[in-house]
Amino acid sequence: MLSYGMTETASQVVSCPPDQALERLGQGRPFPGVDLEIGADAEILVRGPMVARGALSADGWLHTGDRGTLDADGWLTVEGRIKDTIVSGGENVSPLEVEGVLARHPAVEDVAVAGVADPDWGEAVTAFVVLGGDATAAELTEHCRAELAPYKVPKRIEQVGGIPRNAGGKILRDELMADAQLELARRFYAVFDADTAAALQLLAPDAEYVNPPDAIDSGIRRGRADWGRVLAALREAFEDAEHDVSDLTAVGGKVLATLTFRGVGRGSGAALEKPEWHVLTFEEGLVKRVAWFNTEHEARRAADLE
Repeated sequence: MLSYGMTETASQVVSCPPDQALERLGQGRPFPGVDLEIGADAEILVRGPMVARGALSADGWLHTGDRGTLDADGWLTVEGRIKDTIVSGGENVSPLEVEGVLARHPAVEDVAVAGVADPDWGEAVTAFVVLGGDATAAELTEHCRAELAPYKVPKRIEQVGGIPRNAGGKILRDELMADAQLELARRFYAVFDADTAAALQLLAPDAEYVNPPDAIDSGIRRGRADWGRVLAALREAFEDAEHDVSDLTAVGGKVLATLTFRGVGRGSGAALEKPEWHVLTFEEGLVKRVAWFNTEHEARRAADLE
């Protein structure tokens, strides 16, 4: 991208001279009459007669919502949308920078980078790649290590069939993350359910556990058990070192991310308009899930009686 502008600025306000297009990274210098400044959180601010008056803030600047840098020569480099910035381990990571590095790998046809909720990092830098050749996740990671600071190197690299984009080619990150988080939720529940079922057999052999195979996709989960007894047994198992719950603690002993998503995983909390991650301990997640199981089961039983 060798220019920068938006609707509020009546198109471009920054451009890269043709003779420098292959020499420098970034978008270029502002046109005459355009004032640029880097504000709080590295936000790009624009001022000038081309800016729509209704778009100006009280301080007289257009707050673009984009993050960037200005060097001593006034050269602007756009690092992406502030809302898309990944905060991983307390460090800010620009998805555009990581995408640019991965896009230069000969096996990568398309790429998008985003932050996925992570109990250790806050957000884990995650790359979604469409491959046009042979490359392993380890090879792509090494490629990134050669060009990026360690905290910017993706913690996860996922191969996908395509990157969602709008008609203008812009990555639809909300859609990308919704798909990615749903897939992570499926994986999470697959392990979570296996451990829960095992725990029920180990700790509450009289309990019944019913789990439809397409539960995640339908957002409908059923359970019939003495959940108070199960929860008490699980608590006792975690507190008592003599209990052999290694399979359970492999998942339950760590802080886990539980997806709250309209129509999916409703057991973890109230339905929301858009995806949102809630970080819960295993016990907190189980408490919420048990409560939802009981509510759902009672509602279904009442409906059957009508």
